[in-house]
Amino acid sequence: RAESAPKGLRHTGRVQGDRALPAYPKCHTLHLYHVQTIVPNHVVTKSHFWYFVSQLKKMNISSRVIVSYGQVFKKYPTWIKNFGTCLCHDSPMALTTCTK
Repeated sequence: RAESAPKGLRHTGRVQGDRALPAYPKCHTLHLYHVQTIVPNHVVTKSHFWYFVSQLKKMNISSRVIVSYGQVFKKYPTWIKNFGTCLCHDSPMALTTCTK
């Protein structure tokens, strides 16, 4: 069983993967897919990776390969990054704003 992080603690993981090459490939290049997610552990990171790749490309479960996995560390971990986005739409009836 994978170690789970304490509740609320998350890390950023980056996964690269592709389908496995056949024994005699016609093309020797891999088409790597990259996903970077914020999750509690590496098992969930890999699960998210295969979910998002399956939305893009149809692959057999037996032919999938994780090429690399790594944790992404912040350059300045003591900095607090708070940010927001604002969306404004001027419809014929009224001005609509959405802030998150």
